[in-house]
Amino acid sequence: MTMNGPMVLAGPPTFFSAYVDPGAGTIRFSGNQLKLQNGFGAWRQYRYECLFDYRHKRVVTAEVNG
Repeated sequence: MTMNGPMVLAGPPTFFSAYVDPGAGTIRFSGNQLKLQNGFGAWRQYRYECLFDYRHKRVVTAEVNG
């Protein structure tokens, strides 16, 4: 997703799934209830994923898709 202009977050995202990969030391969180507001005031719902490395306590990737 490319953001053009300011975006407003409606609230904290909620994750509907989490997959733990003990071999890789990661957790993949995903959800579909993220709402963002564009510069014209229109709200749109997005899907999102976050891959978290719990061994090193860092985010590996974060993606938002419309």
